[in-house]
Parts: sequence; C-alpha cells; structure tokens
Amino acid sequence: PPQDATLLIYMPGRDFSSLAAELVRHGFAVDMPCCCISHAACPEQQVKATTLQNLDTLEPGPAPVILMIGRALISALEQQEAAGEVSNEAVKVFEKEIGFALQQ
Repeated sequence: PPQDATLLIYMPGRDFSSLAAELVRHGFAVDMPCCCISHAACPEQQVKATTLQNLDTLEPGPAPVILMIGRALISALEQQEAAGEVSNEAVKVFEKEIGFALQQ
C-alpha cells in the first residue's frame, strides 16, 4: 500500500487481531498509526489510537465503529501516548489530513 494512504474501515468487527495480521500480510508496517472512533460525530464519541502492532489490544468501544489506519494519524497516536487520550483538536488535525469530517 502507498505509505501516504489512509485506510478507513466502517464496522470492522471486534477481532482486531486477525484484521491486523491480514493488513501486515498485505504490506502495512507494524508501526502504522491506527485510530478507532466509536459513535463518530455524536456527543458520546470515543477516540482511541495505537499502532497496527498493538491493534489487537485496543478496546474499540461500542458500535458503530470506524477504524482508520495510516500515517495521517500520527498526531492522534502521539497524543494518546503523551496524555492517555485523543483530544478533539487531534481529531480535527487528521480530519484535515484525510479530507473527511468525523465531527459535527
């Protein structure tokens, strides 16, 4: 896959382990940032970030879920690691990067 692409998967299911393994088999780097958004654009929206290598340990939150995978999510991953959560400002940054609005 192109290194500057962002993959979005709507309703990816709950088995992130097999999904991550399949993506790695298809050439995605294990350090690729991933972001899971539960209830996107709703007041109860939850955003969690990790890497493809650790995707199997991520609790995705309640459905509906959007899983995003790509380098454009690096700011969300850095914020998750530094502050323990992803802020709305980080969500806005990667919305701009991918050209897709997740919030209202």
